[in-house]
Amino acid sequence: MAPIAIAVANFEKKDVESRGMIVALEDGGRLSCSYLGTEAPISLPFAGLSRRDGQVLSADIKDVKARIQKAQAGADDDQAEHCLASKQVITLTSAKPPRDLLPAFDEAEWQTARECVRLTFTLTAPATGGVRDVAVTVRCDSPVVVDPPGIVLSQISAGSPSDLEFSFFVAAPTRVANATATIVASYTSAENYPQSQVHDIRLPFGLFATATTPDKDAKYKVTITSSKQCVNLNQLFGEIVAEESARNSVAFRLSCGSTVSVLSARNTKRYRIQSAVFTALWLVMDELCQRLTAYHTKNRTDDDDDDGTPVVLSVTHALPLEQYYSLIDTHFEKRVAIASCMARLEQRAVEYRMLQKRLLMRVKEKSSKSLNHLDLLLGRSYDLITELCDEEEALRVDLHQASVELSAGTRVMHILLRLWLQLTDDMLFLVENVISATVNEPPERHGWEEVTDKSLLHMLKTTFAKNEDEREVYLESEFTMPTSTIDLKKHLALLIARLSEETDSATSQSGGARPAPAHGESSLPGDRELPSKPAAQQPVPAHASGVQGIPPTADSPDADTEQGVPENEASAAAEADE
Repeated sequence: MAPIAIAVANFEKKDVESRGMIVALEDGGRLSCSYLGTEAPISLPFAGLSRRDGQVLSADIKDVKARIQKAQAGADDDQAEHCLASKQVITLTSAKPPRDLLPAFDEAEWQTARECVRLTFTLTAPATGGVRDVAVTVRCDSPVVVDPPGIVLSQISAGSPSDLEFSFFVAAPTRVANATATIVASYTSAENYPQSQVHDIRLPFGLFATATTPDKDAKYKVTITSSKQCVNLNQLFGEIVAEESARNSVAFRLSCGSTVSVLSARNTKRYRIQSAVFTALWLVMDELCQRLTAYHTKNRTDDDDDDGTPVVLSVTHALPLEQYYSLIDTHFEKRVAIASCMARLEQRAVEYRMLQKRLLMRVKEKSSKSLNHLDLLLGRSYDLITELCDEEEALRVDLHQASVELSAGTRVMHILLRLWLQLTDDMLFLVENVISATVNEPPERHGWEEVTDKSLLHMLKTTFAKNEDEREVYLESEFTMPTSTIDLKKHLALLIARLSEETDSATSQSGGARPAPAHGESSLPGDRELPSKPAAQQPVPAHASGVQGIPPTADSPDADTEQGVPENEASAAAEADE
């Protein structure tokens, strides 16, 4: 129970009076009456509910809504008037990061370290009065580090700006799973009220990528179809790629060492992102989609198909569930290995304590002449505990790497689901929270697998239930580590199928159609015409390693080459460069 209003009242019923009753109103409209003390009231104050006229109730509801809207509008205006005004200016500089902030780099790697990002965060106090005790903290995920992590100001005078500078660096050559930094500014207003503001900023793509030559050995690829003609990639990534580069192909070397190539078609409206590492695709895919949307919004071309409508990006090939399942299995295996190591470590610790007690008793015995090799057993037990501790530390490093890979793979799935199903912002927000890209690690109490599985099952039982008989409130408080990931894979595939049915139903009701790739001969080397999205009623096959939610069709790129990669990738890259 979470009351939003509470009051003390006295009730009278015939000749009996109940005094000092506590009446609480919940946010759902429930009214409860309680009391303090050991003796219950003689009579209940509520004998029944009186009926009220519907018109009177409707008038009361409208009045309450109007008062709430007026109060919220006044609160927003008052908050805007008394809050700090902020502005961010992000620039990519050539300054070399400090040596002490890059402990994972050797001297040669530090000498060739990539550029850093300089963020100028400007705070301006409101004209109504200055603020004091200002603390600005910046948080970013590994391997990105910020210098300094926080700045404290004693006060900011009314109307005067204060510029704060932060520098972001990539501190280790590892995979980037989050390209967003969070800035939290807390302060005390002129009215002596503590307040805080949160700002999310997207770090520039140049912090994580540099231009390089295309990688001819690309194992994984994603083909994105656009509703507009392909743009010049050299112009789209002008601040990173050299001017003399080919207009229909660019390549980036990420901070983790992986190479990701982007190819554009000559005649059809397609872009291909390909790499030898599956989890390296997400950063370039997300950046390409955002840049294409911004480019077509800002620049209106003279193409025949440019009718003023916003650009629509889509994918139609099979989802790479097998690769995603492999990342889930790897992460889960590391968790199981750590749990097994911790169990053995606990057992050895119990043995060590028992040996200590027995050795202490043997030493205290005056008649004892020999230790019966208890000292040797104690030393051996200590060595085993040390070995297990080293093993556990190594496993936690592997778990962190697996968590980063799983997080990056989840972001790839988010982008593909958004493009494949044309998800709305609300539906995408729901999917991103159910299948979270934030992977929990120890000392978190619950792991990513059990939390995601419970979230998926809850959504399948409530929001995505097929009928009222299947719909139910799913409540389960126990979160235990599962024995396998089979159920998680089944629920994930089932949720994707339900999402497909939901979008198909919404598309048919609106009379529209999901964008399909252009027909005709493809201009992308090794590519062939992509199939339309599988039908919603298509059964989901099960197999030993899990459930393949969207199986590849006969004429999809996945039918004869792994992940749709052309067999002769070298000739493909050469033709794209021409």
